[in-house]
Formats: sequence, structure tokens, C-alpha cells
Amino acid sequence: MPHENIEDLSFHELWHQLDAVFFIKRNITVTRVIFLSRRQREAETLEHFHAALTELAAKCHFRDLETELVRDLFITNITDLELQRKFLRRAMDDEEVLETAIAWERGLAIQTSIEHHSKAKTANTSILPGVLGTARRETNVGENNSGGPTIKMEPVGAMQRPDKQQRRGTPT
Repeated sequence: MPHENIEDLSFHELWHQLDAVFFIKRNITVTRVIFLSRRQREAETLEHFHAALTELAAKCHFRDLETELVRDLFITNITDLELQRKFLRRAMDDEEVLETAIAWERGLAIQTSIEHHSKAKTANTSILPGVLGTARRETNVGENNSGGPTIKMEPVGAMQRPDKQQRRGTPT
């Protein structure tokens, strides 16, 4: 029951009256449906997906089940089925699941980088020998104004330009 004079209210009474006016109660069922329907999105990292689930679960009032539900929903809704099978082979706590997921994702990134580098290296070695003649080699290493190394490059191989006399047809 509202009082005429705010100064007559105790802090507790004032808090409840303000809460009744300004607090918007969430529909816990809607919040839980949003949490339970959350899937890993395309291009979303495992770490970001886990963080999103953790944030949603905090609003669901799951109490003691919160970390287990986050872990179980995380495993259920990740897009990497091979990793999902790995999680299902043995029981893990939520911290171990997150650590394994992060390590797995970093391993995949490194593997992809190595494969990309390897393909690029293979492509560079298949260039015709005549084209390789335009390559440059390091001849002088010094220091530039910023204190870092400076590398002077000069052309090597058969594709060098002839000097002026050779271009005119003058024998050397």
C-alpha cells in the first residue's frame, strides 16, 4: 500500500514499491525456450557459442543444474559432429568440455593453416624454370632507419635484361 510521505517508508518498503513499479518480470518459460533452442551459428567459434549459452542460462534460474545444462546443450548443438562424438565417448565436466573444444578449434585452425601453406608452397615449386629466372636473391643485408633489417634484392637467372650493347646486336 503506497504511503503519502516517502520519508515514512523503510528502505525495505521503498525497495519493494519501486520494484513493483519499475521491475519487468521475465517470462521464465520464454527465456528457457530461447536457451534450449540455441544452436551454434555458422562461423561462430565454439568458445563464443559456449559463452552465449552461459549468458542465456544465467537468466533461466536453473540453479544447481545450470553448468550441467550448458555443457549438455553445448555438446548437443555444436556443428562439428566429430567433436560431438568425442565428447559423448567419455563423461567430462563443463570446464573440461570447454578446454577440449577450444584446443580442438585451435588445432583445426593450425591444421588448416599448414595445409594452406603446404598447397601454396607446392604451387610455387611447380613454376616453369624459365619463369623462375625472374626470381630475386638477397645480396645485401643492413639496417634501415627504424633499426630493422634491410634486404637489397637483385634479379638472378636467364631472364635478366641484356645490357644496351647486346640489345643493339653488337657482339660482346
